[in-house]
Amino acid sequence: MREGATPTFPRLAAAADLNPATIRERALRDNWPKRRSKAAQAAALAGEALPDLPEGMSLEDVRKRLAEVLPRLLARIVDLAERGVLDKARIDALLATGRILEQLDAAAQVSASEQQKRSDDELAAMLERIDERIIELAQAYAERLGGATHRDGSG
Repeated sequence: MREGATPTFPRLAAAADLNPATIRERALRDNWPKRRSKAAQAAALAGEALPDLPEGMSLEDVRKRLAEVLPRLLARIVDLAERGVLDKARIDALLATGRILEQLDAAAQVSASEQQKRSDDELAAMLERIDERIIELAQAYAERLGGATHRDGSG
């Protein structure tokens, strides 16, 4: 538990050298607050709306800031490990930050490819409109030329 493990009844009982049933009874009697399981916490987190980014900050800005923070977190953990202190919470934070950074990179790549596809689609649509307009102008010019030869009587 000192390293960040969840304080379950068996762990608390082992730490206090008591029977887990004794710990459970005391928890019920003293109305200890219940901790949500990691699955329940993840489900609650998934259901919560994420806060909006500060005005003027993009996901790319967040990614850049995390990329700056990650080496400092790693240096701090290495410093603590060299002194013989391993802090599970900090290691978990480092891993979580790394995962978030990877997800932001993946999202940036998807966004860039979608933007490129959108740009390609817009260019294709524009070229199609230009082609249609060229055909319209050519037909109008042909009609004008055809009408001019008829009037001259040479056609």
